[in-house]
Amino acid sequence: MQELSAHLPETDRPTLAFAAPIGSACTKHKVECVYRPAQASKNKVKRIKNDVLVERLKQYEALLKDKGIAPEASPIPSTTKQDVEAQLVDVASVLESGGSTTLSDTSSAAAEPRFPEPRDAMGDSWQEDTDEGESENELGFILGTTLRTSSRLPHPPMEAILQLWQVFIDNVDPLTKIVHVPSLQPAIQKAATRPSGMPRNFQALMFAIYSTAVNSLKDDPCKQAFGQSRQTLLTHYISNTKIALTRANFMSTTSLVVLQALALHIFSIRDTHEPRAVWSLTGIFLRLAEGMGLHRDGTSLGLPPFESEIRRRIWWNMKMHDYRTAELAGLTKFRRVDPGVDSPNFPTSLNDTDLFPGMTTAPFPPTGPTDMMFCAVRTEFAGFIAKHTAKFKDSQTNAWEDYWARHETSEKSSVFEEAEELMETKVLRYYDPSKPLHLMASIVGRSGLTLMRFLTNHPRNWPAGAAVPDAEKQNVWKISLQLLEQWNMAQAIPLLECFAWHAAYYLPWHALIYVLDNLRASPEIQDANKAWRIMDTIYRNNPDFVSNTKRPIYVAVGNLCLKAYKARQQIPGRSNDIQPPAYILAFTQQRDAAKSRRQAKEEARNNKRAQQAPLSHHIESTELSPHTSNSSQSNIKPYPNYDPTTSRPQPQAQLQHQPYSATIPPQPQAQLHSLPPNNNNIDLFWLNNEQNPVSFTNNQTPTDMDMDTDFLLSENYGFDRADGMAIDWTQWDNFLGSKA
Repeated sequence: MQELSAHLPETDRPTLAFAAPIGSACTKHKVECVYRPAQASKNKVKRIKNDVLVERLKQYEALLKDKGIAPEASPIPSTTKQDVEAQLVDVASVLESGGSTTLSDTSSAAAEPRFPEPRDAMGDSWQEDTDEGESENELGFILGTTLRTSSRLPHPPMEAILQLWQVFIDNVDPLTKIVHVPSLQPAIQKAATRPSGMPRNFQALMFAIYSTAVNSLKDDPCKQAFGQSRQTLLTHYISNTKIALTRANFMSTTSLVVLQALALHIFSIRDTHEPRAVWSLTGIFLRLAEGMGLHRDGTSLGLPPFESEIRRRIWWNMKMHDYRTAELAGLTKFRRVDPGVDSPNFPTSLNDTDLFPGMTTAPFPPTGPTDMMFCAVRTEFAGFIAKHTAKFKDSQTNAWEDYWARHETSEKSSVFEEAEELMETKVLRYYDPSKPLHLMASIVGRSGLTLMRFLTNHPRNWPAGAAVPDAEKQNVWKISLQLLEQWNMAQAIPLLECFAWHAAYYLPWHALIYVLDNLRASPEIQDANKAWRIMDTIYRNNPDFVSNTKRPIYVAVGNLCLKAYKARQQIPGRSNDIQPPAYILAFTQQRDAAKSRRQAKEEARNNKRAQQAPLSHHIESTELSPHTSNSSQSNIKPYPNYDPTTSRPQPQAQLQHQPYSATIPPQPQAQLHSLPPNNNNIDLFWLNNEQNPVSFTNNQTPTDMDMDTDFLLSENYGFDRADGMAIDWTQWDNFLGSKA
C-alpha cells in the first residue's frame, strides 16, 4: 500500500482525517495522518442565537411601549428558542397593517394580540429565513403550485418595484382598500432597496402587489413600462405569489399581512381562473378571516381604532367579492347577506391620512367624498340589502329576486325609490365626474340601482309555459340595455382606463344573454341597432371574450351572438354587402375550424373501429362456441377490466362490444342525473371521451361541469328549451360556473 501510494500524485494519496493527533489507525494503514480541528459545538451557536432573540424581544417591548401598547409584564421563564419565539410580537404587522388577532367566538374581553408565527415575527430584522432542511409544504396544491424550497424568489429591480407600487396605488388601491398605503409605504421603500431580506409574510404581500399592479394594466402600457407583455409578467408574478403564500403557511396563518396577500392574489386570478375555483378560494379566505376574528367588530373586542377599521375593510371587501363569485358559480346573488348582530360594522368613509397606527380614538367621518368613496358605494348597497333581507327569514328562500317576484309592483317601486334616495342624498351628490375615482363610483352606484331592478324583474321568475305580458318583457328589455350601457361606460371612457380592469369581472351576464336572445328571436325589436352598438363595444373592449375558447360561457354566448347576427342578416330589405364586425368573423372561423377538427377525429375513430371489428368478432365467436376446447380457451386474452372477485367483466369492457350509436335520443333532465357511472349516455358532450364518442341534441341539458368547449364550437349548441321558453337559465348558470 505504501509503495503503491508513493507513485500516485500527492492529491490522490489516501489519507485518514481525524480530530485528534496521530494514532494507531494511521500507523496500521501506513497512510499520512491529517489533523482537522474539531468544529464549534452547535449548542453554543443556539445559545448565542437565543441571547440575540431575547435582546430583540426587549427592543420590541420598548417599541410597543413607545406606541402606547403595553406588553405582558410576565418575565421570560425560559431561554429556549421555542419559548422565546412564541413570545415575539409581530411589530411590523402592528405598525404597518393593523396586526393580526386570534379570537374566540365566545370571548367577551378585550382581544389579546397573538402572533404564533415565529418566522414572521422578525419583520424588523428584515432577514429572510433559510430554506435549508425544510420540506415542501403539502398545502401548495390548493393554489395549484409546487413549492421549491431550495430557491429564492426573484424580485424585480428597485426601479421596477417602486413603479409597480405606484401603479398599485393609482389603479388597484382606490377600488380595494385592502392595505393602508401610508403605513405600508416605508416598508415598500425598504423592500425595494433590500428585496432579498424581507420576511415571508411580507414577501407574499409584495408579490401579490406586483400581480395586481400588472393585472390592472393593458398590454401596450405594460410593455412600455416594463419591457415585457402583460401575460408574461402576470403569469410570472402570480406563480411567485402562490409559492410565497405557500411558504408563509397561508392555510394556518394568523398574520393579517398574509391575509392581505391572499386577498390581492384572488383579485389577480379571478378573471383567468375557473369561477368555482375562485369561489372556493374566497371561501378559504373567509374561513381564515373568521379564525382571526374578522367576522366580529374590533370595538366589541377591545381592539384599537386603526386595527378595527383595517379589519372591517378587509372583511367586507371580501364578503362582497364572495357574493359575486357565488353568482358566477351559478348561484343567486345576495345569498345570506344578512350580517347578523355579531358581524363587524361597515367600514367608515375615511381618508387614509385620517388613520394611523397607535391612534386612541376613531376619527369622525367627514362630509363629502373620501379615499373610500368607491368602497362606500358598495357598502351602502350591502347595508341596504341587509336591511331588507330580514323579510326573507319568513320565506322559503333568501334570494333577492325570488322573494320580490312574489310582491306587487307598488311595493317594488317603493323599495327602489328608497334605494335611489339613499344613494343620491348620501353618496352620489358629492361626487365630481371630472375626477376618475368620483366618476367610477358614480357609475357603480347607478348601475347598482339598475341591477336591483333587473334582479327584481329577472326573467327566470316568469312562470314556465305562461304568457308574459308584453309590457313586462319591454320593461326588462330596457333595464337590460341600460345595465349594459352603464357597464360599458366603466370600460369605454378614457378617463377610467386605470380602473377598467375591475369592470370586466362584473359584466352582467344575464342581462347580456337576455338581450342577445331577444335579438335572435326578434331581430327587429325596438332599439335593436342600439343593442348591437352595445355588443360592438363589449367585444371591442374585451377581446378575451372572443379569443378565449376554453371558457364555456364565452363560447356559449358567442354561439348565441352568432345566431342573433344571422337572424339580423335575414331581415327583409337588409343589404348583404354590409361587412360583419370583426368578432362575428372570428366566431365564424372558430366554429368552422372546430367542425373540421371534430370531423377528423370522427374519421380517425371510425377507421380504428373498423380495424378492430374483425378481431372483436373472432374473439366473440370463439367465446360463444360450445365446441371450444379448454386448450383453445386458454389462448384467449381476458377482458382488460376483468374483476376476479366478481367473475365477470366490468362495464367498460362490455361497452366495447356494443354497437356505436351516433345519436342519443333526448332524455328528461331527471334521468341524466341517475345514469349509472359507465353508461354510454353519461358523458354526452363532456370532456373528450374517446372510448364513447356521442352526439348531443339541442333539448338535452348539461349536468357536468367539465365541458368540451370544442363541441360547443363545432355543434353550435342550441339554446331552446323543450317547453318552448327562449332561455333555460339553469343551463346558463351551468355555463357560468363550468370550466373547460
